Amino acid sequence: MRYRPFGNSGTAVSVISLLLQDHTRLKATDWRALLFCALEHGINCFEIAGASPALMEGVGEALGAIDRHLIFVSWRAPPGQPGEALSRHVEGLLTRTGLHHLNLVVVEDPAVNLPADGLEALKAIRSARLTRMLGISGDDDSIDDFICSGAFEALCTGYNLSSGWKERNRLKLASKYDMAVIGHEAWPEALREPKGGGLLPKLGFLSGKKPTETAFNGGYRFLEETPTWTPEEICLAYALTEPSLSTVQVVVERQDEIERLAGVPERDLPTAVAAQIEMARFAAVKPPEARRA
Repeated sequence: MRYRPFGNSGTAVSVISLLLQDHTRLKATDWRALLFCALEHGINCFEIAGASPALMEGVGEALGAIDRHLIFVSWRAPPGQPGEALSRHVEGLLTRTGLHHLNLVVVEDPAVNLPADGLEALKAIRSARLTRMLGISGDDDSIDDFICSGAFEALCTGYNLSSGWKERNRLKLASKYDMAVIGHEAWPEALREPKGGGLLPKLGFLSGKKPTETAFNGGYRFLEETPTWTPEEICLAYALTEPSLSTVQVVVERQDEIERLAGVPERDLPTAVAAQIEMARFAAVKPPEARRA
């Protein structure tokens, strides 16, 4: 595993981190085993985005046994909560898990989910040292105003091999305001369709433009045809080449998935793949006029 600084916090986090969401199939013992497996493979960064008893118990049993300074734990605030409820949620989470404090509290889509008194409530939580930092998560244009506000220390945003200039400029903007950046959706849903299942047309629409004939004919087919690499591994490895990302989140359900993905930071993408990615991205956004030229 490799590690990068988390902004100006003085903390180093693993370049791969786990997003912990409620899952009906996972019991507390499953969560504990999953987290222990992650720790054994060098993953020290986790975001809690659920509240089920099984998840809370598993997190408490696994992470509560580790020196608190060795792990980075963030929490995704539930949407639509009034400001006064945020503190109660944080206190309840810390009590149930025994974590003592959080490294980061994240508000998703703050333009919608951060109430009028929400920012002051978050600052009070930080002042009480229930959390060390405050963060925001989002991918629409409204998130840029919150980046420029200077009120937050971290940004969680999507970044993958189909990301365009808007996403790349957002990373630069966050860097300008000294924000740590957490990447997610490195393996986007549009790339998870089975062969022949409409994968490429969907991907083309991510750019807001009609996919080209090149895209329809298999611009991203190399994801399924690169020897010894899975599509997910290629997408993750590509996201890890972006130096402004402190860590890239993945969602896993099994220990073997952790074992497989934890090895990606130590692998170099095949030489031809980087060129194939750029050609596929160009084909997906090139207007029809350019193809006829």
